[in-house]
Amino acid sequence: MEKTFIEVGSCDFNTLNNLADEGWKGFIIDPMEKYLNNIPKKEGVHYLPLAIDHTKGERLIYHAKDSQVDLDRDWAGMSTFLPKDKRRWGHSLKDPTVDLLGCELLIKTDTFRNIIEEYNIESIDFLKIDTEGYDFEIIKSFPWENEPLKPSIIKCEIDKLRYLHKVEIKKYLEKRSYHVYLEEHDLYAIKLR
Repeated sequence: MEKTFIEVGSCDFNTLNNLADEGWKGFIIDPMEKYLNNIPKKEGVHYLPLAIDHTKGERLIYHAKDSQVDLDRDWAGMSTFLPKDKRRWGHSLKDPTVDLLGCELLIKTDTFRNIIEEYNIESIDFLKIDTEGYDFEIIKSFPWENEPLKPSIIKCEIDKLRYLHKVEIKKYLEKRSYHVYLEEHDLYAIKLR
């Protein structure tokens, strides 16, 4: 049986794209189209220039200036729905009043449910989420009532979340029959049944 991955928040590095070489089909979802377009296109992988959200529509996203990305490539992958006053990260260490994610971009959003229906996704073997602090919202927006769709493995970045949210996301997934490991930067969840 063909395996399926969904990667929410990919930028153009450290992606699951190469799983296509092993016969996987996949969905790489990132609202920053200029980075998404840099990923080599592979057969069986859909590259969706949008963000997962609770509703379909449009929304403002905050991202780094190109000059910041030129100084440190990691900033290319840092875009967020969270405005400066709602996050503890993304500020200059030299001057905390300077927001390094000060650029705004209106992007398209869609729901997990719509994408699953549109592409007729029947199972998910690996779900990877890296959405710079919006990760728990992405998890909560998944259609958990559809048992066959529950991902076998989930990897979710958690280093932008407050400790309380890390504990909440762990409990949330455990209630949905996952064994959950918390590490410094990431959460790993393995479906038990």
